[in-house]
Amino acid sequence: MSFIVLANHMPKELKNELVGKDPSTWVDVLQGKNDQLATLFKLIMTQAQNEWQLRDPMKSLTQKTAQVLQTKNQANELSGKAKKDFDEAQAIFSRAVVPAAPVPEQQSSVPLYTSKITKKENCQALKKVITAWKKKATRKNDKAKSMPLSFDQKERVDDSRHIISLLKDDLPKKVKKGKKSKRPQGKEEIYVAYDASNKIQAIALKDVKKNGKQYLWLIGSNPDNVPLVGNEKVVKGAGTAIIKHIVQEILQMKERRTLHLDSLESSLPFYEKLGFVRGKADGYGLIKMTLPVEKMDEFLHKYGSVGTMVATEPSAKALKASI
Repeated sequence: MSFIVLANHMPKELKNELVGKDPSTWVDVLQGKNDQLATLFKLIMTQAQNEWQLRDPMKSLTQKTAQVLQTKNQANELSGKAKKDFDEAQAIFSRAVVPAAPVPEQQSSVPLYTSKITKKENCQALKKVITAWKKKATRKNDKAKSMPLSFDQKERVDDSRHIISLLKDDLPKKVKKGKKSKRPQGKEEIYVAYDASNKIQAIALKDVKKNGKQYLWLIGSNPDNVPLVGNEKVVKGAGTAIIKHIVQEILQMKERRTLHLDSLESSLPFYEKLGFVRGKADGYGLIKMTLPVEKMDEFLHKYGSVGTMVATEPSAKALKASI
């Protein structure tokens, strides 16, 4: 029963008094005039208040539930979109990035030979070989910069270019004692490693100081042997073959000497694998390395099959043909 229904059944004179007034004030108007109606209106008012007190929380709860559902739906939509974007990004990433552990390089099975270069015409031929190497190494380094390679891979390519540039600058036109050489003062010696087709695979410069100290100044590999993606066919072992040649010469000397060199950080694993002992850094990014005489026999026992030492050097024509 509502206020309106009761108002329609009350006497006309009371109805006229209640017209236009707020129903919440009807109890006060009826009090004293019609106590029965006043009591009834009071009961209805109390019931209505209780109903609205119950309805308001329910209404609020319903609104909050709707908001939660709406938020959940939006979250699901965003989650679905985010997952889709993530899957697409992951697919692109997996296609673009070179794996941190590249495919093992294919080691060449071609035989290698090593010789000491002493003739002037051969020094000049090597100059042309090194010039061609520098151009190739520079192109490869520029290409590596734009490729998604790891830091170590890019560093290896850049180090190869740097060493070849030093070789080009320091390789003498003829073997002689250098008075203003950038290398330690002493007799200059040039070594090459090449395959059966006379293609040069590595070049090294060694200085013998006046006190007899053996100092391997530079050793650089053919840029073709520095892979970009790790699955190219390369010739490996050329640097080791040259070091073996030098070690064999040292062991044939009347007074055997330790072999010294300065290594780049990226080349440390290579030299330590060969038995070189790490020393102090020189402050210019190079680390002192030595191969003591007492370790040379062990080195030859381990790497004796790498390369064949040849007494005669290849001709200048053969060296130029390897470019």
